[in-house]
Amino acid sequence: MQQDWEYVPEIELSLIKAVKDALLDYISNGRPDSGEKKIFLRKSAPYSPITTSVIRFEFSKYFKLAGINTSGKKHGPHSFRSSLATSMVNDNVPYEAVRKLLGHVDPDAIKHYAKLDVEKLRLCSIETIKPSGLFKSFLEGAGK
Repeated sequence: MQQDWEYVPEIELSLIKAVKDALLDYISNGRPDSGEKKIFLRKSAPYSPITTSVIRFEFSKYFKLAGINTSGKKHGPHSFRSSLATSMVNDNVPYEAVRKLLGHVDPDAIKHYAKLDVEKLRLCSIETIKPSGLFKSFLEGAGK
């Protein structure tokens, strides 16, 4: 199955100081010695890159430790992308900026992540007509 989107091969963004400091500390003091080019490695030998399943497991573990109920909700790494995109769109950040931040080439790719909240949708609504006839009868429970 062919995907209708693709990621930009490289994107360079600034890190906030706390994140940058934490990464430098890990690389300097916590990362095992390895010829591996990827940053995050297993804690024990063989020091291969961590997998997406490790990342998902850690997300679940820390959500649980924080007392966040995730039952029936997406709660992996992509949930943060979705939340970020939605928040940006709801704060009137242009789609193009959101698309670039997420690293997508296809202009329609952010539709998957960005969803307007109910209050934004209310701004687009039109007044509905009062139900009548058979539809009104159905709504009122006729024919039960």
